[in-house]
Amino acid sequence: MRIIQVCDRPGWAIDKLSKPISEKYDNVDMSYFCITEDRYLNSGYSNKSGNTQYTHELGNIYDIVHFHRLESAVINLGNLNSNVKRVLTIHTERHEDLKDSRIKMFDLIICPTKHAKDYCKEHLLNGANTKVIYIPHGIDIEKYKEVDNIFKTTPVGFIGRIVPWKRWDVIQKACSTVGLKVVGAGYIERGELLNQHNFTEGTDFEFHTFVKERDMSKFYSMMELFICLSEPNIEVGPLPVMEAMACKVPVISTKVGWALDHCTHGEDIWFVDEKEMEDLPKIIKEVYHNEELREKLKLNASKLIKDFSIEKYTDRIMRAYDKLGIKEGRENNNN
Repeated sequence: MRIIQVCDRPGWAIDKLSKPISEKYDNVDMSYFCITEDRYLNSGYSNKSGNTQYTHELGNIYDIVHFHRLESAVINLGNLNSNVKRVLTIHTERHEDLKDSRIKMFDLIICPTKHAKDYCKEHLLNGANTKVIYIPHGIDIEKYKEVDNIFKTTPVGFIGRIVPWKRWDVIQKACSTVGLKVVGAGYIERGELLNQHNFTEGTDFEFHTFVKERDMSKFYSMMELFICLSEPNIEVGPLPVMEAMACKVPVISTKVGWALDHCTHGEDIWFVDEKEMEDLPKIIKEVYHNEELREKLKLNASKLIKDFSIEKYTDRIMRAYDKLGIKEGRENNNN
């Protein structure tokens, strides 16, 4: 059984989920829809050069093609031989994506959250032979772990793109209200959203573009508190919530994605309801100044995250491939 993974572009966050499969298994290869340098994201996880350009002609030499973006996958999909199994992971909870009629063009849909799986199955077209399953994300818990004896220089941390649904501006304003500096890192997609409130950069906030992957554990470990304020039914992670937990950083988050499926309010996370947004400064202040609570959250979360390692994720993906009816076995790079 030969498999090829197809991501959008090198450096994309989904590399963290797809590349480990090809690194672990000899029969799984990695490719991208676009490998031009202007589309490369300098995250430090993937290289700018030496990447494989995906085409359906290339896909035809494999038993399974695993796509990670619907819009790119469906372009000339008819050029992929009918005997090649088509797998798609939908890395979003957006309802318009989960009920897209083109999903029927695939043999297997993988949804990373329970809501995404249920919604997709509910709206799958009658007569479609597409199977829909749930496989939660995983992270590299050997790479993401607390750095010992590091000075906590970041009162509040944020990792992610600067886009409307991440609500970076709301986090900034709430932290400023309670006199806490927030330090973020990621990709500035919407520059006008970086400092809507005209705060003083360096004093009120910092934002670093693409902290290298090798430095992320240190970056997380400097945080006293991590905040995710993503809007519901958009993201299926976000991966930074899981990474922060692995680095033993207490997390405040909206009820989204992986966290909603697996976390417990007051035990391993502090959830913020949508109706509580006006109370966010008060919530941040209470959690930040409650050392006993923060200790409880981070210790319980660091235990929880062990069930969502990248090894367990890749094994679940490989088991899903096995159930597609291709009889040949697979080899493990680690053997």
